Amino acid sequence: MTSALFRAVEENGGDPAYETIADRYRTAGDRLVDAYALDSAFNDLEYDRTGEQEQIETYAEVIEPPGPDTRLPAWESAPIAPHAVVDAAGDDLDEAIDAESSDVAPDRRAKR
Repeated sequence: MTSALFRAVEENGGDPAYETIADRYRTAGDRLVDAYALDSAFNDLEYDRTGEQEQIETYAEVIEPPGPDTRLPAWESAPIAPHAVVDAAGDDLDEAIDAESSDVAPDRRAKR
């Protein structure tokens, strides 16, 4: 779940401390829950402190280093030339048209 975020952080020079980040996230989240609870009480608003704390715990549990990178390469890095993509798409289109034509009754093919 957090793979994309942490991969982006690492690719841009960040070095997340994975062994402590979940606990630091919980601490920061708890501070915000306290602040929101006080603000809500001051303004006489309802606030679901328990629900917020459950969300913090749910998110903290999925914090982990990113797994293997399975993304496709950026177009400018892809090992294929633009004209090859166009040619392949044209070939696929021709093949699809031929397949569709063979599925149509002979008398209907003549009307095309």
